[in-house]
Amino acid sequence: MQRPKRVRITERLPRFFTKLGVGTALLVLVLLAGALLVGFVRLAWTEHQINQAIARQESANAAQIALNQQLKGQADYAESDGAIEQAARDRLGMAKDGDTVLRPNLVPPSTAVAPTPTPPLTHTLDTPAITQVASLPPRSATATNALEWWHALFPPPDAQP
Repeated sequence: MQRPKRVRITERLPRFFTKLGVGTALLVLVLLAGALLVGFVRLAWTEHQINQAIARQESANAAQIALNQQLKGQADYAESDGAIEQAARDRLGMAKDGDTVLRPNLVPPSTAVAPTPTPPLTHTLDTPAITQVASLPPRSATATNALEWWHALFPPPDAQP
């Protein structure tokens, strides 16, 4: 029998390094592809979060714009002549020229003192368009506004005009 031919180690080394190099290159490529895949997924997730944040901010901006427009409308109305006149009528008890002010002026039945007549409103060309209503007597603490109107519209038979 013949002895197998001896292969020198130097002849085997190039094939070993060739196999080792291809395997190593393949391993490096797989690791590189994995790293790129992880980076892509991370980038896609970050983009998704940014898009959600943009959508939330746009809806918050739209709500603020709507609130600003509402407040601007309220401010424009508050500065208008109609609002000033309404405030003068409601808060200050003022009346415009030609207005008739209706408020029952009732004397509680326990007092026999007749109410003092209020002087009529006189207007001249020098007076402003809205004038102060003559001072009204204080309302009684026990009578409600509805009760005062009831007695004003349906006075008792013994009431004096």
